[in-house]
Amino acid sequence: MRQPTLTQLLRRRWPLPALAVCLLLVQLPTLISAGYNNLGGLALNRAQIEPGITPAEQAAAYTTAGHDFQQALKLVPAYGRPYANLGAIYTDFGDTVAAAQAYAGATRRAPDDRLAQYFYGQSLDALGDEDAAREAWTAAQAAGVFVRQADALKSSDPSGALLSAERAMAIAPDAPESVLALGKVLTAQKQ
Repeated sequence: MRQPTLTQLLRRRWPLPALAVCLLLVQLPTLISAGYNNLGGLALNRAQIEPGITPAEQAAAYTTAGHDFQQALKLVPAYGRPYANLGAIYTDFGDTVAAAQAYAGATRRAPDDRLAQYFYGQSLDALGDEDAAREAWTAAQAAGVFVRQADALKSSDPSGALLSAERAMAIAPDAPESVLALGKVLTAQKQ
């Protein structure tokens, strides 16, 4: 009589552990990719917001973050978040074209990622493509962001407040918050 294979033994004697092992093996690249993305996110946060960081430490943190995001993408190229995080690095270094490309990659792979959509709109606006930026902001449902910006800027930066209120109106012209934000900014400018 032939000896049963490991798979046959697992199926007959331990079906639930066998299923768990199979699921783990199938999901392992995704889990490791998410881990790399999270590690890169920590390094990116350190580079962007840690107080007292030296320029050399900041450069090292950006390098580590970029490497981790690239590793995440090597494992699971369809994972959108590492693209968005790379977009943040490119934005910080002033490479708006590369940032827009990275955010575009993120929005293609994760169309429901509102944060990636918002920053994609920001990068498109910086490149001068206002119509495409408005589409990205609409997809991100970002009118509320611009309403809050308009309110925060109305006394310190009237032109920035007006731009934010106009963007809110362009994205959500029927929303009472958009109309109210524009009215508040125009009223503050007349005083």
